Formats: sequence, C-alpha cells, structure tokens
Amino acid sequence: MKVLKPRSALLSDFEVLSTLREMESEQKVKIQNAKLVYEEKLRNGQATPGTEDDEIWAQVPENLRTVQYEAIKFLSNPSRPSSHQTPQGIVSFQEELRSRGYSATESETRKGSTALSKAERLQIVNHAPNSIVELHTLVEELSERFYHDQVEEILSIVRKHLPCDSADPDLQAADLPTTDPDPNGGDLAGGVDQHYGEDDHHQYHDEGYDHEAEEEEQDYDALINEASAQPEDDEEGMDEEQ
Repeated sequence: MKVLKPRSALLSDFEVLSTLREMESEQKVKIQNAKLVYEEKLRNGQATPGTEDDEIWAQVPENLRTVQYEAIKFLSNPSRPSSHQTPQGIVSFQEELRSRGYSATESETRKGSTALSKAERLQIVNHAPNSIVELHTLVEELSERFYHDQVEEILSIVRKHLPCDSADPDLQAADLPTTDPDPNGGDLAGGVDQHYGEDDHHQYHDEGYDHEAEEEEQDYDALINEASAQPEDDEEGMDEEQ
C-alpha cells in the first residue's frame, strides 16, 4: 500500500464516529452476504459443516472490529460532544466564526494571523468548551490574541452551534466508578466508621489501646522480677565456690 497524500485532511471526532458507523454498517451487510453464500455452499456440498464462523468472520479482521467497537463506544458516550453534534451544526459554527473574523486560513496563520487556526477550530469542535478556562487549554495565548468580550463571543458561538451535555451532573455521576458492596451489607469504601458506627469505632480503638498497654505492663513486671531474682542467684553461686 502506498500513501498518496499523507494527512490530506483533519477529521473531527464527529466525522470519525460517522465514518466508523458507516464502516460498521457495510461490514454487517458483508457478513450477512457471507452467511447467505455459506448456506448456499452448504446445500451444494461445497462447504464443510462447522466452518461457518471461519468463513463469515474472515470478511472482517478481528483486531479491526475491536478497534472499531472501542472507538464507537468512546465517541458515542453521552459525555462526549461528538454524540450530540450534527453536520449542520459544525458547518454553521465554522461559517459564523468566519463571518465574524475569528477564522483564519492556513496561509493567513502562517503569515501571523491572530484568528483561530484550523487546528484550533478542530479542537474547539471536538471539546465544545463551555468556559474561558476550557478555551484557554485549546487556544494558544488566548488572552493575548483576543479581548475578553471576543472570548465570550466565541464561547457563545460554541454554545449556539455545538451543544454538549457533558456538564450534566447526572451524566457525570453515571461516569463515576461504583464500589463493590460489602457481603455483610455495608460499603467497603466507607471505612471503619461506616461498618461499625462512630461510637463502636472509638470503642474499638480504646479497647485495642488498653489491651496493648496491659501487655506492655505485664512484660515490664516480668523484667523487674527477673532483674530482682538475678542477684540472689549470683550470691548462691559465690557461696558454692567458697
């Protein structure tokens, strides 16, 4: 395979998602046709029973299916802007930026234009920033290139044409990992206080402290008794020698 024109275009997340879904639909048709061909071969005695999976799934490489599945799952997540965007919205966003003087061509960017470059506009489409802080992470030297009112105007254009529900607290809560429940009915992430209750927790530590102190006191008494008995043993040994 020869690459004729490397990096001929930059694709947004929405375009990647649309392309992968189109590929998936084509692959489903290809697999369905392969099933029909296999059944026809089986009736004519040209195929061996039990080899259906090998012949059908050979139409689409397994590693390609895995990459497609993971990418589609990620880009179609409700927390991703690409799952809410439309081709018309993206086109309208680009046109309004251009009409208000916030869009620069590649040649203008090379000449030092302070308007948004092609790569920056792509980043804005992919992330649909909803605040100045988010926009700062996508546009280089934002505060030096644009006045505050211009930044607010860019954000208003984003909100108008690139709706995104990633700020929805319900969606954010759905993305949070859940903890495995305790077999005894508690939450393992809750710590000692949640398992035993606050009062039991303090009592647990107090009892442990008293138990350790009692052991140390016993050890100390044993050392004292051993030390006091040692001189008597030495005197008895001296008497025997005399």
